[in-house]
Amino acid sequence: MADSSTVLRRLVDASTEIEQAGAWTLFLDAYSRLILHVARSVARDHDDVMDAYTYILQELQASQFARLRAFSPSGRCKFSTWLVVVTRRLCVDYHRSRYGRTRDAQSDGARVDQDFRRRLR
Repeated sequence: MADSSTVLRRLVDASTEIEQAGAWTLFLDAYSRLILHVARSVARDHDDVMDAYTYILQELQASQFARLRAFSPSGRCKFSTWLVVVTRRLCVDYHRSRYGRTRDAQSDGARVDQDFRRRLR
């Protein structure tokens, strides 16, 4: 497995679709287990984990890897740590898109509606 700076550099520097596909494959080889681990910490069952994983990968690929390009190797944190934080936030976004945002002072009707959506799922 290549180190994180090599994997990320290949992905950022890829100019053709073939180079991007190869760099994306290398990225997945290096970080797929980490992304799945984060998805498992948030989702409840296997299908939810895989749906969240798919969502994360789509978001990481969006706009020619814009989120991954945003990483700045300043030495303050490792890429894997940064990726865990980004992945966790994407899991929260995914959960909110499916079930809505929970509120502390949520009305009984909204809570019933949210419970119904979860059971329906």
